[in-house]
Amino acid sequence: IIEGQSDDAAQHYNELLPFLQGGVDESLMSALPSSCGKKAAERGSFDTMVLEQIGTLFKDKLAALAKAVDEAAPAAEERAADVAAAQAALEAASAAQQAAADALNGAKGAEQGAAAAARAAKDALSAHEPE
Repeated sequence: IIEGQSDDAAQHYNELLPFLQGGVDESLMSALPSSCGKKAAERGSFDTMVLEQIGTLFKDKLAALAKAVDEAAPAAEERAADVAAAQAALEAASAAQQAAADALNGAKGAEQGAAAAARAAKDALSAHEPE
């Protein structure tokens, strides 16, 4: 749009609209469609000023967003570290759960073995009782 070379100036203007909502002076917004629709050679000083103002607004918005990203980076890193710690705790808890499940299965096996031995002993005792 700034270079005034595009044949789709209206399309480019429409694509810019969502980024301009609420943050641009009303008079600037009303002049923008006309300024965007002209080729660079057809623009007057007012059109050039309108496009420069929009360019400045975009640069300022970009700087504000870059600053917000930079300011959010330490918190994001902290959250990433918290996630890694939680993942490690989950893995440790899962390993402990698996070990407990294995121990339970071993205990159940031992219980069944002991019950079978008790039945065998009881049967042996019954076989040796006086009649």
